[in-house]
Amino acid sequence: MKKLFTILAVMTAVVFSAKAEVLMKDSFNYALGNLAYDDYLNMGTDQSKWWYMTGTTDILVVDTNLTKAGYQSKPAGRAAKLRNANKRDIRAFNGVSGDGKSVYYSFLLNIDTIKNITSKVYICGLSGTSSASGNSAIYGEVRLTYKDPSSYQIGVTKANEVGVRYAPNAIPFDSTILVVVRYDFIKGEKNDECYMWINPTKLDESKPTTWCVQDTASGSGNPWGANQKVDPSALSIVNLTGSSSFTSIFIDEVRVATKWADLFEGGGSGEPAISVNTSLSFGELYQGTEDSKDLSITASNLKGDIAVSHSHADITLSAATIKKADAEAGATLTVSLNANAVGAQVDTIILSSEGVEKKVAVSWTSYPVVACANIAALKDSVKLYEAYAG
Repeated sequence: MKKLFTILAVMTAVVFSAKAEVLMKDSFNYALGNLAYDDYLNMGTDQSKWWYMTGTTDILVVDTNLTKAGYQSKPAGRAAKLRNANKRDIRAFNGVSGDGKSVYYSFLLNIDTIKNITSKVYICGLSGTSSASGNSAIYGEVRLTYKDPSSYQIGVTKANEVGVRYAPNAIPFDSTILVVVRYDFIKGEKNDECYMWINPTKLDESKPTTWCVQDTASGSGNPWGANQKVDPSALSIVNLTGSSSFTSIFIDEVRVATKWADLFEGGGSGEPAISVNTSLSFGELYQGTEDSKDLSITASNLKGDIAVSHSHADITLSAATIKKADAEAGATLTVSLNANAVGAQVDTIILSSEGVEKKVAVSWTSYPVVACANIAALKDSVKLYEAYAG
């Protein structure tokens, strides 16, 4: 009976949502410790708290902030830390339903690392009920996967579909990005659509990064995550989920709205920003070794192209300039090393555009290869030694 009451309470909230635009805005301004207040069976009509659904290791409230210029005016509250376990916490909002309507949700994301896996890790999405059984599929589901030791990829499915639509460019670890997802209710069955943006501005709704749209007449069998699952009648729950596939993920400034512009603060496109790993190591190697590594670069609100510079003669870069459009879509800079200098070496790659500059510290240690200039003398020495030893 308690479970039934919870479901009815949440769905009742859907009925009174017609005039709502900003449906949730969460800066995680809670006490440090577990994010979930209690078991979801006790949530009733409370939309002010997070409630735990499943899993063992709690999602935490931590004393840190994620920020993104143009999205929020200033840091607020704390952040949620999704940990190395499949804990799932939920929070309700006044639901959205009806053909032709859309619901948006957004959040700031920072990841320290993901294990080298091929599976797709789900971290966030919307559902239409809090029930652990019944119609509790996750819609507009954001997933992650490992790309390489310095980066990951992020994608979306309509509802845990067979395929995942990944953004084409990798995201560097330990960089903060803004993720926005829009779910569209379309008349008919198994034909709803969802779209995802990475680091958009307030003016970028017409330029989604990736999307899940039905492309078959039957409404089934689409490999691109759009139309195998039944469409929801309403969406009224935000879901956060940890995973054993990563060490920790930080999420902040979760927002839900019925209009794109309501997700953003400040009334403008925000300050320019460049995200990139700030260190790159080639490790220890022998003199004469050639090697290369890629830097994943994302940017937002740039006023012009990014100029790229460095100083060490042993380092070569794939580009001296990264175009503004390429950087904001996600770009790759290849750093090549031809180790001539001996000993511990350092270089600094500088990425600069009007109003913003990022530095990447590059390091390596090169050891000389010992060679004999007179091979004949070496052979004679070996023969003498062998004769003496014999």
